[in-house]
Amino acid sequence: MFIGSGQKQTELFYELARLKQTIDQLNKTIRHSWKIFLWLVASIFISLLAANVVAIIANALNASSIGTIVMNLLGFLYLAIFIAIIISISSLTSKYFYRHELKKQYNYAISVHAYIPLFDHSQPIQLSWWNLMNAGFQLVRPIEQYRDPKWHLAGRPWRILVRGDVRIPVFRRRPNRNDKGNRLFKQHFVRMAAYCHLLEKCEHGKSPFGLVLEKGTYSCVTVPYNPSSKKAFHDSLIQARKTICNIGVLFPPPARNWQACIFCPHSRRERYTMASTCGNRFNWIPPNYRDQQSYY
Repeated sequence: MFIGSGQKQTELFYELARLKQTIDQLNKTIRHSWKIFLWLVASIFISLLAANVVAIIANALNASSIGTIVMNLLGFLYLAIFIAIIISISSLTSKYFYRHELKKQYNYAISVHAYIPLFDHSQPIQLSWWNLMNAGFQLVRPIEQYRDPKWHLAGRPWRILVRGDVRIPVFRRRPNRNDKGNRLFKQHFVRMAAYCHLLEKCEHGKSPFGLVLEKGTYSCVTVPYNPSSKKAFHDSLIQARKTICNIGVLFPPPARNWQACIFCPHSRRERYTMASTCGNRFNWIPPNYRDQQSYY
């Protein structure tokens, strides 16, 4: 579900307290802008009154030149006030529109009922972001990467939902434009399994599933962390490590003397490598890669 209309989409808030705080601050800004607008309108009437007084005094003193100068100055003042009023009206209009969009988000957020999927569900479940937020989960933004030295694995999800010892990793993706809806692919299961593995190892909590959030919406789909996703993650990791170790077989070896290639007319003069020196030296492969039945 997209929130907002027009060409530019309103910023989405993912925390109810922050959303409410932004609306309150916007209300204060609107009240302040209204005061400025009323002062500008009042200044026009004050200027008109001053112009009449100056005209009466100038006629009484037969000082038409002074009256003309003052009236010209007041004319410039009218123009400046008129421009300021136009800017103020435009600012108020945009603020009212922005507040309206934020209130739509807030009303939608509080209307969604609390819901937590079963931890052992095996199929992806479609739900709203606010289902979990209204169920008591807290939003945490990870600052540093999570690392598993044993597996030489590191990563950081976009956000983490925390409730007790439960950790739900979240990452965002762009809405699919190929009419496939919220279809999940193998890479989503592998990536989420890696995040769940890191959270369980680093924070010693439970990470039964993850969330894939459609960017620009509150629409989510769960990615279960079950044996099949663990196997896909494990096999992909093994395949990647084997590819790194076999990089010398897949690509031709470099010349023995690089200096000889510098002035060669057929040389591209650039050197590319896809191997990791440390990984090749220390064989960065999970210790249990020989045991294809174990995923821990």
